[in-house]
Amino acid sequence: NKPTFSLLQSCNYSSVVQSSSSASWCNSFFASPLLRNVAQPKNNNNVWMMMMNMREKSTLKTNKSAAKRLFVRGGGGIKRQRSGKSHNTGYKGRSRVNRLASSTGIKAKGIEKRMRRLIGAS
Repeated sequence: NKPTFSLLQSCNYSSVVQSSSSASWCNSFFASPLLRNVAQPKNNNNVWMMMMNMREKSTLKTNKSAAKRLFVRGGGGIKRQRSGKSHNTGYKGRSRVNRLASSTGIKAKGIEKRMRRLIGAS
């Protein structure tokens, strides 16, 4: 039977913030009457792993169609391909077709932020 987040809410979080050593926080955390019967971890790293497992984390799924079309450059910008080169290029000028073949970035900040959220980049 796993302890839930409601058990953690009853613990004293001020000792976590004020305590300089995580060992003393570990002892005070498991001294709570609600967690007395829970097996105490051997080292302090396990405490943090246990805390991470207890809390709920909400994440967005990666939009796979966007992830295949958009790439994050080394400098942090988002790279995309231009449209209009897949067919009907017979009447388009050579310089226009060459320009369409090159990649470009996303200029607008609001659109770039939305695309970052889609592909899971921060």
